[in-house]
Amino acid sequence: MLMAGGSVNISGLYDFGGEVGAVQVMLKGGARSVRARWKGGVVHVTAPVGIGFDELRSILASMMPRLAQAKPEPLYRIGQRIEMPGLEVEIGSQTRKPDFVISSLRMPRGSIEVGAALDIEAPETVELISRMLCRMAASVAPRLLLPRAREVAEQVGARPSEWSISRGHRTLGHCDARGRIALSYALVFYPQELRDYVVCHELAHLSELNHSPRFHQICDRYCGGRERQLQAALRAYKIPIIR
Repeated sequence: MLMAGGSVNISGLYDFGGEVGAVQVMLKGGARSVRARWKGGVVHVTAPVGIGFDELRSILASMMPRLAQAKPEPLYRIGQRIEMPGLEVEIGSQTRKPDFVISSLRMPRGSIEVGAALDIEAPETVELISRMLCRMAASVAPRLLLPRAREVAEQVGARPSEWSISRGHRTLGHCDARGRIALSYALVFYPQELRDYVVCHELAHLSELNHSPRFHQICDRYCGGRERQLQAALRAYKIPIIR
């Protein structure tokens, strides 16, 4: 697929050898330069179409000191406990099925056991653990999120027509014109005050569907005058899954 001196002709995973090693390359027609960042334990690179293999290897080699310094800590480790309000998940190891990752859930605790033959930092293992955590969160979201959401709504005097749990994890909440509010299962991974903030944000949309000054006045009142502080905290908070 690729030879030294030739060009990188398709997007994919390439092994550049040396300190560069395996890199996920994405070619983009509109790209004017090479950009690299860590994602899921692998360096992901965006590069212009037609770039030469040797040129790309040279550029990446020059980036290595910065990338090495910026390399994130492993997302998961054996013995790790992921604590969430109402749920705690422990990551362990197991030898019964050394090539598999096994999960179990018995509220309020869950476990994810990584087979002894697997590298817990390998991208495919990290992705599998992340998917298992998401499945756990989705299964317990109705009982962990909805009772508290109804309680918050009662406290602020707001009355949505319906509550539900959504499967997406990028949009944490949504309120439609009929007063129906959907909360993402991913809120399970957040501390309680940030869960409550998202609920207050959506409850404010019952009065204002846009993000007008009046909306923010309502949301801020629901949040006890802490809307901006909680919004910043929500943006900065990192949850233990691949997004």
